[in-house]
Amino acid sequence: MHSSASERIGAGRALIVMTCGAYYFLLRGYWPLVTAQDYTPVWPLFALTVLPFLFHLLSLTGWPARVMIPTAGLLLLGCEGAWAYARHVQSPFDNEMAPFEQDLGVVLRLTNPDDLVMDGKGETIFRNRPIYWVLEGVTLRRMELGTIPDDMIEKMIEKRTCVALNHRLYRKAKDKAEPKNEKWLRANFLEGEGKVWVAGQRLGPARPTMDFHTDIKAAYSILSDAGKLAGTLDGAPLAESQAIAPGDHRLEIAAGKGNIALVWTQAIERGFTPFRTPPHPSLP
Repeated sequence: MHSSASERIGAGRALIVMTCGAYYFLLRGYWPLVTAQDYTPVWPLFALTVLPFLFHLLSLTGWPARVMIPTAGLLLLGCEGAWAYARHVQSPFDNEMAPFEQDLGVVLRLTNPDDLVMDGKGETIFRNRPIYWVLEGVTLRRMELGTIPDDMIEKMIEKRTCVALNHRLYRKAKDKAEPKNEKWLRANFLEGEGKVWVAGQRLGPARPTMDFHTDIKAAYSILSDAGKLAGTLDGAPLAESQAIAPGDHRLEIAAGKGNIALVWTQAIERGFTPFRTPPHPSLP
C-alpha cells in the first residue's frame, strides 16, 4: 500500500491480494469437494496480484531491467506451455468436442424423442432422464449418506430405460469395496459406440438350452454372429422381435450356431451391433 505512487491504487492492490488469498484458503479449508473449476475465480486475481511487481520492474532503469523483463516473460510463457503439454490441459490441435458429438449423434440415431436415456448430468441434452438427480459430487455424497435415495436402477426398470451413457453411473455401495451399479449395468446393457450402452446382454456361444435373466421390459431381438437362429423362447417360437418381460427365461436353439446376443430391437433396426469389440473395458 505504502510503496505505490497513489495511496488509493495501493489500497486497491492490497484488497485484490487479500481477496485472492482469502478465497484460496477458505476454499481449501472449508469447501468439502474441491474441483478444477473452483479455482476459476483465483487465476484472474492472482494475475492482478503479480502485475504490481511487474510494474515495479518496468520502473527500473539500465540494462538489468531491459534484460530481466523479456527473460522473465519468456520463461513464464515457456513454463506455461510445458505445463499445459505435460498435463494435457488443452491442445489447439485436439477437437475435444468430438467424443461428445459422437455420443450425442449415436443417442439421437438410436432413440426417439420420447425415449428415456440414463446419463450422468443431462449431457444427452435432447432426451429426458429416468431420475431427477444430476450425479454431481455433492449428489453422490448425499446418496452415500442416505439423504437422497439412490434409486437409479429401480427408476430405469420402472420407466423401461433402454439406453444409458456410462458417465458417472459407477458408484460404490455403502461400506463395500465393490461397485453397486456396475454389476447390474453390465448384466442388462451392452457397450456400443463411444459411451452409449444399449439394453441387452451377450449370452455366449450357442447351446441347445440357454437360460438368462432380464430386468428391463422391452422388445428384444435374439441374434447370432453366424447367421439366423431357429428355436423357441419360453416355449413360444423364436421371432425376429418379441416383448420380453423381466424375469428368468429359457432359449432353446433348434438350428443355428455362433455367439448369441439379446438386444433391444429398436437399436438393431437403427444400426447397432452387439458383436463389436467393446471400446471401454470398464466404467469410469
